[in-house]
Amino acid sequence: MTEQLAFEFPYRAAGGSENFYVTAANRHAVTILGDPSRWQNGGLLICGPPGSGKSHLADAWADRFGALRLDGESLAAVREPRGLTQEPVRRLVVEDVHRIAGDPRAERPLLHVINFLCGRRVPFLLTACGRPPDWPFVTPDLSSRIAAVSFAALEEPDDELLRALLAKLFEDRQLDCPPRVLDYLARRVERSYAAVIRTVDSLDHTSLDRRRPLTRALAAVVLDKLES
Repeated sequence: MTEQLAFEFPYRAAGGSENFYVTAANRHAVTILGDPSRWQNGGLLICGPPGSGKSHLADAWADRFGALRLDGESLAAVREPRGLTQEPVRRLVVEDVHRIAGDPRAERPLLHVINFLCGRRVPFLLTACGRPPDWPFVTPDLSSRIAAVSFAALEEPDDELLRALLAKLFEDRQLDCPPRVLDYLARRVERSYAAVIRTVDSLDHTSLDRRRPLTRALAAVVLDKLES
């Protein structure tokens, strides 16, 4: 059965969603995120495709620990990396690590901060799309440093999660999707976050343009168009 995220700490919703649904596709990442004592060298890297909930989980962890949040663009703007290791920074979240690969302006500050935090056993969380071997880092030692921390993958949605995501996305858009239409979509939609988001967006726009409610017939038209 699909579960809602049950951290031991309060968290803020990400991406307009009030719930993070836990199934076999993401359970490992959620479990290890809630237990930093298990993280190798004080760090955890969570990877997953766009829309899989990386930012949602980063929000949860950052809210719990009051962590400083950065992304690749922020790191590239840092002129003195040591400034990131001063008080009151005790925890750090860096999102979209894959985006900084190949940019030494962002890579060097990240390496400096990881070294600093690893040396003091201070937890830090990294998020990214893809897998580390695909990232063309140019700064020596950065790849090995990232490879030395714990890793958790957010997999593409299983059947349980796909149905929950469809229902939540329709709810976020205040669209009434009858159960039989939801069942039909859950059987036909490609098992990927991108496909689920694309399908709901297309149904939303088509329903508004045609001034029609969501029906199985309308869903079939939209899916046929997307698949073609």
